[in-house]
Amino acid sequence: MPGKAYNPKLFEQERDHHERFNGLPKEAIEAYRSVTKEGRAKAGYPAKWTYDQLWEIRKAGRSGQVGHFIYEMFYDIHMGVEDEFIENSIDTQVRLYPDYVPRANDIIEYAIKASKAKMRAFISQDHFFPTVGQAWGAQQRVDEMVRDGQLEYACRCLGAHILAWSHHPDQINLISKYPNLGGILFWCQTYGGKNCGPDLRIYDEHGKLDSEVKEVVRLCAQYKIPVMSGHATMTYEHILPLAQYASEVGAHLLWMHAAPWTAMEERATIEQYKDLIRLGCYLQVDANKVLPSIVWPMIDPNQGLGWMVEVGPDHVIPCTDGGQPFFGDALDCWRMFVRAMIHFGIKKEDIKTMIQTNPAKFLYLDE
Repeated sequence: MPGKAYNPKLFEQERDHHERFNGLPKEAIEAYRSVTKEGRAKAGYPAKWTYDQLWEIRKAGRSGQVGHFIYEMFYDIHMGVEDEFIENSIDTQVRLYPDYVPRANDIIEYAIKASKAKMRAFISQDHFFPTVGQAWGAQQRVDEMVRDGQLEYACRCLGAHILAWSHHPDQINLISKYPNLGGILFWCQTYGGKNCGPDLRIYDEHGKLDSEVKEVVRLCAQYKIPVMSGHATMTYEHILPLAQYASEVGAHLLWMHAAPWTAMEERATIEQYKDLIRLGCYLQVDANKVLPSIVWPMIDPNQGLGWMVEVGPDHVIPCTDGGQPFFGDALDCWRMFVRAMIHFGIKKEDIKTMIQTNPAKFLYLDE
């Protein structure tokens, strides 16, 4: 049954618009089956398994070579094992309705759920428009529920001001006066630009950081407003000048979608990631680029999780980038991502550093 995150007008206009999902090619599926079959044969796996045999495979960390049924032996993982991590956590990128497309949650519904889970904060983001007004409204609702005794705790509801249409620095002077502001986004090279609206660039014709962009970053440092980079097409070469200038003026910068994932090119080498960390840049890894789904069927979950271990926890900030209807409830996505980190063997203190401490520092919440 549709809720408030549903977009009935658009759906009615396009009710006959149906299409196939972006699935795996038949050749890829056949190759996977062939490799799996050969791997099982080389490993000497039997046609039938005893409980003890499966448990030895499980302890060796090779469950994926056997089959889905062995995942039922994940005794270290259960619903709620993530609760102590979710409490006080911060999701720096979640997609909530109202939006220009349908979302799994509306912002008030999500704010209530996040408050019940005792999350510290979340940032609602839109690809084209500011969300600070929506965040303020959601904040009023959960604060009111706390006063009325309907909630024990109110999560911080934050929005973002997006520079999708202009990099004019006057926007920073003005948006700094608004409540519930969680950050400024440079939304270049994404759905905006060549696909919609002006083709904004962060560099001038000489390849130098644009003067307006520099002034935006400087003002954000002055007002202590977090800065978030552009969309998934950014690579190390794109982000480096921005990170260098942010470091120079003392701005807090987050490279969005920084972690590598199978469907796209590599963003940077591990040493390049560490160069950015030394400049003070935070690196984002998205749950919806780690957890395979109908939307991203070609993802290897180990890639993003392994990257987190290799880079180290000190400047990594996980988020969901959730809210798409085919990923389900955005808070459930957050919980599943944390369960995946636990099962992958990421240390408890490192998980808390990445989803609690780092985003709080980035957002100036403790200042």
